[in-house]
Amino acid sequence: IIKMFSQSIANTLKNLFNNVVDQAKIAKEYFGNSDPLFVSLIFKILQFNPSKRLKIDEILKHEYFS
Repeated sequence: IIKMFSQSIANTLKNLFNNVVDQAKIAKEYFGNSDPLFVSLIFKILQFNPSKRLKIDEILKHEYFS
């Protein structure tokens, strides 16, 4: 049961963070009037798929830090 529950949560998070429409909704709800570059950086850091997640050197090169 725990494994099924964990997989369900993982699938929900994956769908949530990989769906652009949901990202816009989340950004508006949680980040409100935050800098769009900051929001972009956060979503790229929080990618569910590790291969799509920004690496530390990519994070530091993100335009938010320019």
